[in-house]
Amino acid sequence: MELSENHYYVHVTTEGCASYDVGPFDVSGGPRFSDGAIDWIYKQIGLLKSKYPNAELIKHKWDYRNSGSGFLGEEAVVDINVEIAGFTFEIVPLKSPSSSRVIDELIESEPTVQSI
Repeated sequence: MELSENHYYVHVTTEGCASYDVGPFDVSGGPRFSDGAIDWIYKQIGLLKSKYPNAELIKHKWDYRNSGSGFLGEEAVVDINVEIAGFTFEIVPLKSPSSSRVIDELIESEPTVQSI
């Protein structure tokens, strides 16, 4: 799969500080029941709320706006970091190595055992 700057993932952190990434998603926003990152977060909030009905949703960051006429969310501005029931969800743009200036370095391996 060819990744572009228009792909996103969701960074998840648990109460015990374990973390993992989910994605990639083609869009960050979009209408309900799309395959965007925001919709995946909505589903997780619903699942956690059903298991922990008294859990409070804390919005550390919530900037979600449609910009332009992108019906499927491809032009949405999404900067979200929310927490519920000990889980934190944050939408992060995924960049291809060619756009994030990754370079190859020549690394010489050293022997694992040195003689004395």
